[in-house]
Amino acid sequence: MNTVNITRLKSGVCLIGSLREIGSNSLNHEVPLGEVLDDGPVYGIGMFTGLRGELLIMESDVRLGEFLGARDYRIRAANPADRVAFLAFGRVTQWKELPIPKRVSQFHDLEQFVPEAAAMAGLDTTDAFFFRIRAGVKYLKWFIVDGMGNLLPDPRASFERARYLGGLDDTEIDALGVYSPGVKGVFTNAVSHIHLHFRTTRGDDFVGHIDDEILLEPGGSIYFGVNG
Repeated sequence: MNTVNITRLKSGVCLIGSLREIGSNSLNHEVPLGEVLDDGPVYGIGMFTGLRGELLIMESDVRLGEFLGARDYRIRAANPADRVAFLAFGRVTQWKELPIPKRVSQFHDLEQFVPEAAAMAGLDTTDAFFFRIRAGVKYLKWFIVDGMGNLLPDPRASFERARYLGGLDDTEIDALGVYSPGVKGVFTNAVSHIHLHFRTTRGDDFVGHIDDEILLEPGGSIYFGVNG
């Protein structure tokens, strides 16, 4: 195994790798999942080495949403030997709940609301932190990574092509996100300060990455990690 530095922030959020490195095909971080799950309950979002599928960790329970073919989607459990190339993770013992106001319904609304609500919950918004959303959604756009592609014409463009894209209507989700106020492209992509993975809690089971497009139903809640 490569020697890997894990970035540990004051907020308790930890980081292995970065999305910038994923986009440039610098996959130098291969950490067995078991090494980060010992001190639970752990939450996290990330990708395995090979970049096939979207990881969601809730209370140390790891689920990977992946495609084996265009019509063959599955969710599988992970095992401690599976290796991660990118992972934002941390231990959360308690969640503080706040209602999501009606004015917050789309992705760009969430980007603005998340730090506002975090400040109300007493978090330091100058540091990265986890948040969680439980809500009904009228629509969301998702993607599932499926490798690096052929690396042409460049690794990032190839990575963006090597994805399955789709949408879901009229469902409910339990989503885990990380907010990063700093440089984009580390915890988050190059155009956003939030990065969200989700699982459905109504209808067919699905785990994936929210592709910067969502329409929330009124009445949802946002949660912030509070370690007591």
